[in-house]
Amino acid sequence: MNDFEKLRFDSYRFTQNLFEIKLIGSDVESFLKSQVTSQVSGLGDHSFELSALLNHQGRIKACFLILKQGKSFTLLSPLRFKNEIIQHIHKFVISEDVEIASEKEIEYEFNCGPKSEAKGFLGRFLNERCTLGLAQEKALGNEDLFYLSGYSFWVSETYDNQLLNNSTLYEFALFKKKGCYPGQETVSKIALNRGALTYPMLLENSNHFIPLGKHDFGEGIYQFKLAKSFYSVVNLRRELRVIGTSIIFNHQKYKVKDLPLNKFEDNYLDAYERGHQAFLQEKNESAIEHFNTAIELNPKFADAYEAKGVIFGREKKFKEGIEVMKELLEVDPDSVMANTNLSLFYMNLGEIQVAEDYKAKATLANFKKLGEDSEAQERKELEEKARKEELERRKSMFKEVLAIDSEDSLANYGLGSLLVEEKKFEEALPYLKGVLAVDEKYSVAYQSLGKALVSLKRIDEAKKILIKGIEVATKKGELMPANQMQQLLIEIGS
Repeated sequence: MNDFEKLRFDSYRFTQNLFEIKLIGSDVESFLKSQVTSQVSGLGDHSFELSALLNHQGRIKACFLILKQGKSFTLLSPLRFKNEIIQHIHKFVISEDVEIASEKEIEYEFNCGPKSEAKGFLGRFLNERCTLGLAQEKALGNEDLFYLSGYSFWVSETYDNQLLNNSTLYEFALFKKKGCYPGQETVSKIALNRGALTYPMLLENSNHFIPLGKHDFGEGIYQFKLAKSFYSVVNLRRELRVIGTSIIFNHQKYKVKDLPLNKFEDNYLDAYERGHQAFLQEKNESAIEHFNTAIELNPKFADAYEAKGVIFGREKKFKEGIEVMKELLEVDPDSVMANTNLSLFYMNLGEIQVAEDYKAKATLANFKKLGEDSEAQERKELEEKARKEELERRKSMFKEVLAIDSEDSLANYGLGSLLVEEKKFEEALPYLKGVLAVDEKYSVAYQSLGKALVSLKRIDEAKKILIKGIEVATKKGELMPANQMQQLLIEIGS
């Protein structure tokens, strides 16, 4: 298991020499809330969060971890930020009861991944669950992990004095509903306008890296190899940040991928799939290990319990299977599968009465499920009726507007997109084309029109519309419709 896999499915340990600043005083929490980008007030006892200090232009002065223990707070930062943090505290503490109790360099241990020990301060780092405490012994970390997880600012000076919006700190260290901190107005203005001019993305190639330094498409800042792919971390220009598209450099095609490369929300599904593949190859021990990891990542993931139960049943390990099925009942008390398997397992152990009891529970659970399915179907039908009535109301409203002004872009788009939603693709075409005839920069109209053309099997026409729509959307900084159109292009084989 390599370091990346250990981080995702096991645990990965490293130590770092950091600068520790302990703050005391009755106003420490309120002071930090007014100065840093993270929430602060949401921190639980013995937990930590990533945060940053900005200047009034929204540029990064420092990044650090905020640790909370009781009512006290500690800041931990890479050594290069220590002077900025101390100067900022001295400058902005005016009448508040805030004092630096101690400041020193100290070695801290990071233990990241789903199986990291629950000792010390809990939080997220390297895009994973992490525990943080004083280092007991030296352990080197793999710098590549910082970059593929989006934490390149932690090891690199690339982001010093960078606009927050142009850094992955915008994703990891900013509580977006927060106001009233230095630089907040600039950060919000950029986000509401067209977004970051450049932003770190991955460019993937099977043989080559993007050279470090500035290029016409952005700035290469780091390189690493993972499995059979070469990854370049590039501060990519806004109009090129469409996931799945490609950039041509020196006659090589580089695919645009998102950072972080690893999304911890998906890890349990990956672990489950690995278990499923091992099961198909009759590698039951390995399959159980992967299913256990999936459960550790998502303790409420019923499929993993069920899969373990199937293996124990086939191996006639009925006691182990009973234990797993009882765990499944804690997750889903009305599980038909759990009660059925418990009945079978107890039957095989000769405990007939217990088996009969679970068989009865399985029958009741099945009846309950059928009843719930019936109620769900009835509720679904009522919701569908309400949805159709709302669609008709909105369509009527748009038609009234178009009766007055047939070129109204909003009404044409609104009616056209509703017709697409109703799968009336042919009827939608004139309205969506009407939008673009009046306003060729109406990016979401390209998206709806492309979807309609794909559904009508007019693939060549759809590709032209989607490609044009992506170009329009990226120039406007509207990356969500751009990425959705790109995904549609990929699905139709462009």
